[in-house]
Order: sequence, then C-alpha cells, then structure tokens
Amino acid sequence: MSSVRRTALAAFAAYSTHYAVTKLYSTFCVPSGFFEFFHGVLITGSPICAATFSIMSNTHITYSTIMLTSLTRILIDKLADISFYREEKIEHKEPTPSDE
Repeated sequence: MSSVRRTALAAFAAYSTHYAVTKLYSTFCVPSGFFEFFHGVLITGSPICAATFSIMSNTHITYSTIMLTSLTRILIDKLADISFYREEKIEHKEPTPSDE
C-alpha cells in the first residue's frame, strides 16, 4: 500500500473516531437542555466521560498532526520541484551574445 493511501486511511480513521466519540460525549456526558444541565453536572466527571474526552483530545491531536504533516510534505515537494527546475534551467542555459 502506498504511503499516500496509508496516510489518507489514517486520517479517515482518526477523524471518524473523533467524530463518533464527540457525538457520544455530547449526547451522554453534556446533554442539552435545562434539566439535562443538572444531569450533566453529575455525569461529566464519570470515568466513561473522562475516557471519551481523552479519546476526543488524542484523536484531535492525531488528525491535526496528520493534516499538518501532509500539507508540509506537499509544500516541500513543490518547493523541491521548483528548485530542481531552476537548477536545470541554469545548467542548460544557452550562451547569449553578451556572454561571449
């Protein structure tokens, strides 16, 4: 499997996990509504909610790192192509009348 495909699969897995756990956390640990606010005060500190929050945090960091690393790789490859093109153009420059 190519590195691009593995990176895309890792990004998809990290984001999917992050999205699912965020939905679980928001539904069960911090429900919306006035009376659910009081329910959330009791349940937000539970081990299950703490674990889902930790997973949310870690998948956020993983996904952000993958995206930043991928963007950096693309930019470096583009800069390397530009640098190679400029060096090739300089090496194969034909003499002009002013160079003689």
